[in-house]
Amino acid sequence: MTVSYGLHQISIASFELKTSKSIHVINLNTSISEWLKVNLAIGLKSWILWIDNEYLAYDPKKTLLNMFLVIRSLEDYMEANDYLEWCKQNNLDAANLDWLKYFNELSNIYSEIEKESGVIDSYINSLDYQMNQPRPKGRGIYGQ
Repeated sequence: MTVSYGLHQISIASFELKTSKSIHVINLNTSISEWLKVNLAIGLKSWILWIDNEYLAYDPKKTLLNMFLVIRSLEDYMEANDYLEWCKQNNLDAANLDWLKYFNELSNIYSEIEKESGVIDSYINSLDYQMNQPRPKGRGIYGQ
């Protein structure tokens, strides 16, 4: 399949994006702990999302990796049974009402993105992604 962004098209097997619209993931230079606020734009529509950037993987030059981080964050939302589980899985403070508001908005955001892009499936589970990532400096054995 082909993913288009800007003037480029890239064929990849790990995303099922059924769109020929341009796709952009833009860092909004806001972060809370390991979470990064981004703007996902598909064609003329856009959404504000928070992505887990624990491994400091976000890079403005790596559009496909950034898209994976967005998809992974959406999948994490869908896999959680409720708000408290989502917070626990993502090391978020459940008492923070901003996270509750965002969690409640994710249902509509998820549906809208799915309408624009097709099935949301990264084909890479969280454990496989984690095992393939080097630890950032100061976070464990590999990041000393």
